[in-house]
Amino acid sequence: MKLRKTLFATALMSALALGVWGLAVSFTTFNFSDGDTLSAAGLNSALNDNFSAAETAINALEAKVAELEGMRATLPIAYGWVSGDGSNISGSGNFEVVNHNPATGRYDISIDDESIYYQSDYTMVTATGDGNYATVASVSGNLLVYLYDADGNPTSGGFNFVTFKRP
Repeated sequence: MKLRKTLFATALMSALALGVWGLAVSFTTFNFSDGDTLSAAGLNSALNDNFSAAETAINALEAKVAELEGMRATLPIAYGWVSGDGSNISGSGNFEVVNHNPATGRYDISIDDESIYYQSDYTMVTATGDGNYATVASVSGNLLVYLYDADGNPTSGGFNFVTFKRP
C-alpha cells in the first residue's frame, strides 16, 4: 500500500511539475482541467492493472533468468592447466591451487565463489605425464586432484581439469 501511495504521489508531482495537468483534488475523485474525472476506485483499478502488467513482465523475466541460470550447468565454472609444482599455468582465472602435497600426489584447488562436491559436480582431469592418471575428490568445498604413476604410486605432475556444476 505504501508503494502505491508513493508511486501515485510521484506521478501527481511529476504531472504538476511538468504542467501537463491542472488538477483539483477531492477525497473521492480527481478532476482534470480538460473535464475528465477519475474516481479513486477508477484510479485504483488503473494502478492495479498497471501493477498486474508489470508483475506479469517481472515474472516472465524471472523465468528467463532461471532458465539461463539452469543453462549455466552446461558451461564450465573453472578450467585450467596446473604444473607439477602446483603453479597455475593457464585457465579460467578463478581458481588457485591452495595446497600441494608431493608425497600423496594431492592438489587442493579452491574455485572462487564455489563449493565443490565431487559426487554432485562434474570434473574431468587429464594427467600430462607419461602413464600418469588422476582421480578427484573434494573436501571443505575444495576440489582435490590426486595424481598417480602407471604403477599406482602417488606422484607430482602436470594436469588439465575442467569442472561443471550439476543443475
